[in-house]
Amino acid sequence: GNAISANVHPPSQFRNFAVVGLDFYCFQRDPHNASFAGWSGSDPGGFVTNAVHENLLLEDCRFRFYGNALNFENNAGGHLQNFKVRRCQFVDSYDISGHSQGIFCNGNTNWHNRNIIIEECLFDHNGWLELGRATSASSTTLTDTNALFQTWGITAGMTIRNTDDGAGSSGSIASVDSETQLTVTLSGGTANAWAVGDSYCIDTRGEQTGFNHNFYLQQFCQNVTVRNCIIARASSHGISSNVSGLLENNVLVHNSITIFCRANGCTVRGNVILEAKNIHGTNLAGPRGRGIVTGDRTTAQGYFGPLLIEDNIITQKIGTNPSFNPIQVGGNNGSNALNVTVRNNIIYQDPSDRQIFIGSTGLDASDSILVDGNRIQSTSGFRVWSNANPVPAQITYTNNRYLPSGTYRIGGSGSPSLNFTQWTAAKPSGSGETGASEVTISYADPTRSVGSYHGSLGQTATLKAFLATARQQHRQSWNTDYTAAALKAYLVAGFAEV
Repeated sequence: GNAISANVHPPSQFRNFAVVGLDFYCFQRDPHNASFAGWSGSDPGGFVTNAVHENLLLEDCRFRFYGNALNFENNAGGHLQNFKVRRCQFVDSYDISGHSQGIFCNGNTNWHNRNIIIEECLFDHNGWLELGRATSASSTTLTDTNALFQTWGITAGMTIRNTDDGAGSSGSIASVDSETQLTVTLSGGTANAWAVGDSYCIDTRGEQTGFNHNFYLQQFCQNVTVRNCIIARASSHGISSNVSGLLENNVLVHNSITIFCRANGCTVRGNVILEAKNIHGTNLAGPRGRGIVTGDRTTAQGYFGPLLIEDNIITQKIGTNPSFNPIQVGGNNGSNALNVTVRNNIIYQDPSDRQIFIGSTGLDASDSILVDGNRIQSTSGFRVWSNANPVPAQITYTNNRYLPSGTYRIGGSGSPSLNFTQWTAAKPSGSGETGASEVTISYADPTRSVGSYHGSLGQTATLKAFLATARQQHRQSWNTDYTAAALKAYLVAGFAEV
């Protein structure tokens, strides 16, 4: 069952309560554990609530190997409000047949979740299960002498996928040799190359899907703040937010869609987005590698507000589909994200075929989209692609700095490429952008990564090593070197203009 089920309904209410300093470990769902119960059974939650609560604190706790680590679903006769989650870890959530999240938060049309603060937390590897790591390069026999995976329920013919290889190496399991050894026929990827230490999963055994995220903030939540968190290696979304609130000063690395948000009064500010990755799995599988994506405003929630995307850094995409963009406003089909401002963001050397994509068409007179003061320094793709042709009066471009000799587009696929002069021409032939320039910006050290940061601390210079140490944080041994604030400061310093 669930570790904590806080389901107290009116007239009783759950108030003024704190859960501090506990380690919640669903060990029978951990294939690394000798007591692993196999692939059948339920997918329990960590902290689960479906009731009315006020003034709750969850601090210095760790949740491992649950279905949903933290689950707010308010279907009771009142609001869940004033909930603070601080310095907690939500890691390794997975589900065999359903959906799984690090945090799932949802209300209903009558009762909302509101005033939620999530700060200085670690979200890592939620929504999918890693079964093992390759012990030799390009090997057809995958052996794990540390028994970090169990072969129970794994049979010949299943597909095994390399979840570290951006090219998506995969193979068919030819035989199951022992509890710690699989023989596979490798296929896909670059020269079928699985490097030593690459992780892999088995399709249908907690595989990556497009529905499983580190954060899933669904409808009917208001004033949700996520700040100073490290958000890494999700099945799909780092943060999927359909709610009002603030997403600020987080470091997000190795997520497939890093941030999805709607124009419901949300601000996305000061985040560093690194190494957006592919999805490897059968359910909504396929390359992703997206930075910040906006969706339509959801009128059913009954509250609205502008969407502000500012002062973010997006860099080092490793996903292989060029059609997935660093910043996308509105859908490919012309759907609208209304009253949006995109300003003062840095996009650096992203291999996408469009760096900023404004997909919105058919805007109402009261709608507005402003793209202002961004630094787009990528050699690939269109610097900006504006889907509406001509660019409507409601869309304004100003003061952006583009890498020289780039191309731009106004209109749908097949529309001609434009040079900078054509792009900045007055509407209707151009975008009407004012104050723009094509300039090469020199940065101090823009290729910094989480791995290089860990190396600067005198430790192993890999993302995996950093996250392994960050998972050991607790209040009696809190190391500020493994916080989002310290990591972000190092990464942002690499983008100082010189």
